[in-house]
Amino acid sequence: MRLGLFSALVAIGLLSWLGLASGPLKPAPDLPAAPQAPADPPESFPSLQPSPQSSPQSSLQSSPQPLVSALSSEDIRERLQWTGACVHCDLRGIDLTGADLVLYQYPDSKTLLQSETVFTIGINLENVNLSQAQLNQTNFTRAYLRSANLEAATLKGANLSQAILRQANLRSANLQAAQMGNTRLQRADLRGANLAQTFLKSANLTGANLAAANLSQANLRGATLERVNLSAANLQKADLRQANFSYGNLAKADLRDAILDGANFSNANLKEARLPQAGLSTANFCQATMPAGKSILVVLAQPRQPIPRANSQIGNFTVFSKRYSEKKQS
Repeated sequence: MRLGLFSALVAIGLLSWLGLASGPLKPAPDLPAAPQAPADPPESFPSLQPSPQSSPQSSLQSSPQPLVSALSSEDIRERLQWTGACVHCDLRGIDLTGADLVLYQYPDSKTLLQSETVFTIGINLENVNLSQAQLNQTNFTRAYLRSANLEAATLKGANLSQAILRQANLRSANLQAAQMGNTRLQRADLRGANLAQTFLKSANLTGANLAAANLSQANLRGATLERVNLSAANLQKADLRQANFSYGNLAKADLRDAILDGANFSNANLKEARLPQAGLSTANFCQATMPAGKSILVVLAQPRQPIPRANSQIGNFTVFSKRYSEKKQS
C-alpha cells in the first residue's frame, strides 16, 4: 500500500520535472484567417414619394400622344376589325377602301332583308386622324368618330349611317353619294365639302359649318339644320322636304329646283339666295330675311296650295308675294 503511493508520487514528480525542462508550453501557431465576404450594403427601400412620371396627376394633366401608325393598311384593318377601337390614332393618308369596319351586325347581310330590326355595333375612332385617307365604299355604320379629323379625305359611297361625327373636321372631304342617314354632325366642319347626291335623311347638322359646300341633289328630308351655316352653298335640286333651317345662314345659297315642301326657314337669313320657282307656298319663311333683304312676318304654309297673286287679300302673304315678285323682276 505504501509502496503504491510512493510510486505514484515519484511518477508525478518526474513528469513535472520534464515539463519545466522543456520550457513552458507554446500556444499553437495561428492559422491564416479565411477571407471574409464583404458585408452586404444596407438594404435601401424605394421612396414612397411618387415620381413625376408615375404620378397619376401628371398623367392626367399630360395630353394623350397620338399613336403614329407604322403598320400597313392590312394590319390597321385587322386591328380595327378585331379590337374595334383606335382612339387618337394617326392614320393620315391610309387606304381603307372597301373595308367593313362594323364589329357586329344582326342579322347578317344574308338575312338582312328578311328581318324587321337590325342591331349594329360600330367601332370607336374618337379623335382619330384620317385626313387625306382613301375611304371609298368603307363601312362606318354607327362608328364613333367624334372630333375625328377627316379633312380632305375621300369617302365616295362610304356608309356613315347613324355614325357620330360631332365636331368632326370634314373640311374639303369628298362624301359624294355617301350614306349618312340619321348621322349626328352637330357643330361639324364641312366647309367646301362635296356632298352631292349624299343621303342625309333625318341627319342632325345643328350648328354645322357648310359654307360653300356642294349639296346638289342631296337628300336632306327631315334633317335638322338649325343655326347651320350654308352661305354660298350649292343646294340645287336637293330634297329639303320637312328640313329645319331655322336661324340658319343661307346667304347667297343656291336653292334652284330644290324641293321645299314643309321646310322650315323661320328666322333664317336668305339674303341674296336663289330660291326655286315653285314650292314656296308650303315652306315656312316666318321672320326670315328674304333674297331682297326684307323680312316677312307671316307666311301661309298650307300644303299643296299655290302662291296667291300680288293683289290677293290673304293675310300678310300678299306682302311676301309682292316682294318676291319684285326680286324676280330685278
